[in-house]
Order: sequence, then C-alpha cells, then structure tokens
Amino acid sequence: MQRDIYMLDVNGTTTSNNTQESSEPLENKKGFKRFIRIFADAFVPIMPAMIATGLFLGIKGALLNETLLSIFNLSPEQISPDFLIFISVLTETTFAFLPALICWSAFRVFGSSPVHRNNIRIII
Repeated sequence: MQRDIYMLDVNGTTTSNNTQESSEPLENKKGFKRFIRIFADAFVPIMPAMIATGLFLGIKGALLNETLLSIFNLSPEQISPDFLIFISVLTETTFAFLPALICWSAFRVFGSSPVHRNNIRIII
C-alpha cells in the first residue's frame, strides 16, 4: 500500500514523500517478526484499558497523598468511603479481569470459536 505524506516546509512550500507500508501477510513472516506480530495482535486491543487504569492509579495516588491533602486542610481519614470504593473499582477491575481479557484477545487472534472463548473466560 502506497501513501503520500505531504510536509509543509519552513518557507511554506509543500513537499511530497512517498512511503510504503509493509502489507506482507503473516504467513510470509518468519521467526521473531512473526512472534512480535502475534504478540502485538493479542495485546494491542487491551492496551487502552490498561492505560486508563494506570492513569486512574496515578490520580488515586495524587488524591490520597497526605501532602496534597494537607494543602486543602484534609487528611486521608476525611475522604468519603464511597469515593474510595469508586476509585478502587476504577483501578482494580482491569487487573482483576486481565487473564480473561488476554484470553479473549488471544483466542480472537488464533481464530477460535466464540463458544470456546466464552467457556474459557467463564472458567478463568
């Protein structure tokens, strides 16, 4: 597949740069490249959930930091238990279901039937 990439120069002129994407099928790839492709196909779909969970963990760490709370004359004991449960659900759910998410993604990559995927997810 050929793509034209147009760049705007400092002088305001437009230049074209032709690039090619590797559209080589997975069957033609060998060794390490094939392993990386399969690994990426299995893990890329679940990366947004893991990234969002990491962001929520960072926010949780900042909000529960005693130094930050002292700026607002608060202490960790004054934070609502409901808020702590809400933050806990946001930060722990993805990692609790991580084996099931990886299993779903791997079965999708390797082409198993939805019935097998659901059975394995229920078992895990």
